[in-house]
Formats: sequence, C-alpha cells, structure tokens
Amino acid sequence: MNGESSAGIDELELGNEADPRSFAQILVDNAIDRVFTEELASECWGRQLTVVLEVPNEQWSERAIARIAETVRAAAVSGGEIKGHLRPYTFRRKPSLQTRPTDDALAIEMLNAVGHGRSIIGVFSPSSAPLPLLTDRPDVHLETGRPSRSDIARAVQTATDQILDPDALPPLDGGDLDGLALAVRPRASAAETCSRLFALARPPIFDEDVPDLRDFAAFGEARAWGLTVLRAIERIKSGDPTAGMNDLPRGVLLVGPPGTGKTLFASALAKTLGINAILTSASEWLASGDSHLGAVVKAMRTSVEQARSRRPCILFIDECDSIVDRDLERGDSVSWWVNFVNAVLTAVDGAVRNRGVILIGACNNMSRVDPALRRSGRMERVIELGLPTECEREAILAHYLKGVIDPASVATLARRSEGRTGADLERAVREAKAAAADAERQILLRDLVEVLFPKSHAGESSRHVAAHEAGHAVTAVLLGVEVRQVDLRGFTRLTNSALQTREAIAKHLTVLMAGRAADEILCGTAVSGAGGSAQSDLGLATKLSSIGHAALGFGSTLRYRAAIDGAAALIETDPAFARLVERDLQAALRRARRLLLRHKNALKAVAVRLEAEHFLDGDQVAQLVRDNQGARSWII
Repeated sequence: MNGESSAGIDELELGNEADPRSFAQILVDNAIDRVFTEELASECWGRQLTVVLEVPNEQWSERAIARIAETVRAAAVSGGEIKGHLRPYTFRRKPSLQTRPTDDALAIEMLNAVGHGRSIIGVFSPSSAPLPLLTDRPDVHLETGRPSRSDIARAVQTATDQILDPDALPPLDGGDLDGLALAVRPRASAAETCSRLFALARPPIFDEDVPDLRDFAAFGEARAWGLTVLRAIERIKSGDPTAGMNDLPRGVLLVGPPGTGKTLFASALAKTLGINAILTSASEWLASGDSHLGAVVKAMRTSVEQARSRRPCILFIDECDSIVDRDLERGDSVSWWVNFVNAVLTAVDGAVRNRGVILIGACNNMSRVDPALRRSGRMERVIELGLPTECEREAILAHYLKGVIDPASVATLARRSEGRTGADLERAVREAKAAAADAERQILLRDLVEVLFPKSHAGESSRHVAAHEAGHAVTAVLLGVEVRQVDLRGFTRLTNSALQTREAIAKHLTVLMAGRAADEILCGTAVSGAGGSAQSDLGLATKLSSIGHAALGFGSTLRYRAAIDGAAALIETDPAFARLVERDLQAALRRARRLLLRHKNALKAVAVRLEAEHFLDGDQVAQLVRDNQGARSWII
C-alpha cells in the first residue's frame, strides 16, 4: 500500500471481472457508465480526487467495483502509454455494525492512500457503514439511481438478443439484480421473459384502511373517473392491440375543503390499479432548504423523477394552490415565483410525456392555482370533492367498521352525520375503537354515538337549544320547506331551494327568525343563540333581506344597488336601507311567533324529543307535527 511510485496495468486488481454476457452485469455497467465516465477515470489518474459513488443496494456494489476497475484500466492507457503514476485507491464500503471511523481500518488505509498522493474512489450502498470522512465532502458525488424499464429492456437485448417493449413491462425494482437475473434467461423467448418479469413485479402494499374504489361507493365523480382509468389499464394488460399508455388520462385536479378525501382518493386509486403512488405536496417542496429556489426546485424534481422511475405510477401533488398564479404575485417575490412555477410546469410536462404517469393535483382554492397547471395535457380535468352524501357516509363508515356494527345502525349513523367529512368519520371510528379497546371489549354503537354526537349542552342550556332548533324545524314543516335533520348540537339542515321569488325569501326569513320566536314561547325570553356571527340566524336573515332589497328588486324599489356579496354592507352607510332590513326581520319574527303559538303543542313535542334523542330526521319532525294538531296551511 505504501507509496507505489508506478503501477503497471497488470497490477490493477480492482474487483472481479464478470461474464460480459451477464444480464445483471450489463445492467450495472450501463448505469455506471452514465456517471463514472472514462474522462473522470482519467482525471483520477492525472489529479488527486475523492469520488463517492452511490448504488441502490449491496447487490450492486461488487459489480460496480468490477466496472469501475475496467474503466480505470482503460483510462490508464492513452495512445499505448501508461497514463499516470499513482493508481486510484478504489474500494466498496461494506455494511457494518461498527460506525465509528476512529476504529475503522479502511478509514486508516484511505488516509494513507491520500497521504501518498492517490485518488480515492468509494462505492457506497444505503446499508454501507458510515464513513463521513469521505462522504461528507467528496470532490465528486455520483448516484446511479435505479434503472428504468427502458434500461432493463436495453440490458435484456444486449444479454439475450430479446427485444422487449419498455412500455409493456410492469413496474420493476431495478435494484433487485438477483431477481431480475433469474427472470432474464438467455435461451428463453421474449414472451417468456416478459411473463417472468410480470411475475417478479410485486404490487405495492397498501394499508388495509385504504379502500378499493371498486367496492367503495364514495368520491362521486372522482370515483367514476378512477374506474375509467382502471378499465383503460385492464385493456392494456389484456394485450388489446388497440389499447396503449396513450389512452391513460394525463391528469386531474381535485378541489374541495379539507377532510374530503383528496389524498385518500389518490391512494385508493393506486390500490385499485395495483400501481405505485408518489404522494407529495407543494408545501413540502417549499419547505426545502429554507425556501432557497434551488433547493425547492430540487425537491420538486425528485418527486417527479420518483414517479417517472416507477411507471405506471400516480404522482399526487397536494396543496396545488401553493403553486400560485404568477399573475397574482407582486413585489420582490415575482421573479422567484415565476421561476418556481416555470420549473414545476417543465417537470410536469416531462412526467406526463412519459406515458404511464397519472398526475393528480389537489387544492382547497382553485382560483389561486396557476392556470397553466390546469391546461390540457397537465391537470386537464377539474373534479370537485364535496361533503359526502348519506350513501357515501354509509359506505365510509361500513369500510372502516368492517362489519363490527350491524348495517341498520351504520345506516342510522350515516343519516345522522350530515355535514361530516370522510376524515371526520374515519377519526370517529378510530376514537370509538380506542375507547372500546381501553374498556377491553368490542366496539359498540354507543361508542360511535358518543364521538359523533357529543353532549355539548346540558341542563338549562340543553332545553334552550332544543327549543330554538325545534322552532326552526316546526316552522319549516308548516311552510312546506323540507327538513333534512335537526341536531341538539345547534343546527337544523333544510333542503336547499332557490330563492327566486319575494314569497320564497319571506318564507325563508320566517324560518330563520323562528328560533328566536321559539325561545320566547318556550323559554320565556330570547337567548343569544340567534346571533353572534355572520352565519348565525340574524346574520343570514340580515344578508337575505339586504339581497332582496339591493340586488333582486324585491323591496319597495326596482333599483339595483349592489351585488349579492356586497348588499349587506349598505346597512353601515345607508340608515334608510337599514330601516328596511329591520322592518323585514321584525315582520318575519312576528309571523314566526304567530305560527308557533298556533302550533305550540307540536313545538313542545319536537323540543322534548330532540332534547331526549339529540337528533331527529325530517320524517320524524313531520310526523310529530302531524301527531300534534296537524300541520295547518299558512299563507304569508
């Protein structure tokens, strides 16, 4: 080791040469040649460099050393003469439980080699023992990456003369040299090799809580789109000559509030298709490297490259509204955002051009997403994911409960849980299971009820809430407005109806003010529940009356004064307008009070039942009204 002043070519014993026709060696050779070129090897002879080469795993290490030996040997001779006098010190770092470099003989040898003027070339795999002395600060850092399907097909052809279509191959782990070598046999036909490669391809493993879209009646339009993708992939797998990767959609943008299942849908689609999914987010990229543009772009490109290397694959990008519309940016940050968005668009284009990458974006606010990201060929379709319907809630609960609660009870829970997101329901099942586990028993219906419908009101407060919500519900039934559900947590849900006439607005104002009227009738005084926010009864009634007067021509004048969103603001600047709105609200309160006094028995019955059961559906409310004097017709 100590200071060879010259070295003949015969002395270069760097690794063991492999059979040049070996498929595995050819695959490694091609990967090494892309990064460790003869020019770089020549520099290692002529200069003193430190080089770190990272390979996918230990299966690659010894073969990588063999190829490096050939390249170094070839670079040693230029024009028939020996080039250089001190051969590079080349090694592969083996796995070890000992990680302290001070106790490491290899580290000592490496330092001796450096002291005698030699270049250092180290091959590392993810399981290699650490050697920070070299890996922290090399002159040259190289990575082979995992071979793509095109790389595998090229190596198969070189080793066996079999011609395979890369796009017809399944997603393969290019790092599994032994498995690939067993599947690729020189005397086999191309069809046999392709069949063995499909057998080698393992489907990705998904958590059992990730649903299969074929058996999961949720996600609405997104599910229908996903099943269309499934049928296209099944045609490709069946060998249909008219089907190809070009038939797959390029991408979709899922839009919806938090908790509606955008990320879960991407995983569910991947599970349904039996392909990989790369799940990332724009905020994850933006958090890289203290938001330095180079680090952010590198993080983004890494995600895209992962998807390309695993085709067919889903690339899911959450929080796409963080990839903001460049035209909305102002000030010093404009240049940064323009460069970032341009880099994203370039990377996305490269991904979707590689047939088999399915792009799924997700956001809460589509108006902030750069329009270029939504054009054809990128996220070319927009699908809204809203709150789940009753049928979808039933499917979600049934999926997570896995039969431990009877179907009738699941259906009841689904009916009562309107307004909950899929994430809310999943969390409820998880917490109910935890409560049952703490009690060392099977989950029961009451566990879910306690999580989904906590008793947030007690005593006098509970009676006030029941009276208030009963006022809304009974008035709605009497006026022919469909009630969907009433909940003791403080809300009454009605079927949405278009407020296209003066009478429809007056009827809706009466329902909104009926909670306050019921407070007065059953509790003796008005309570604070009718107000407090823009979404309260008083807030909504004020806005609705303002819209009728200022935007729809339903007041004393036909004059258009404001858009729907700005109508209520006139109250602050126009006292006469404020008096018109106040008159409407007082009139609606009087109508509600008269109506509920005529049907006080029904009001009491609904309030008592609601306080006892915490929840009533529309049919139950209507039946209670009929059973207590009947619902009389009433004209505003």
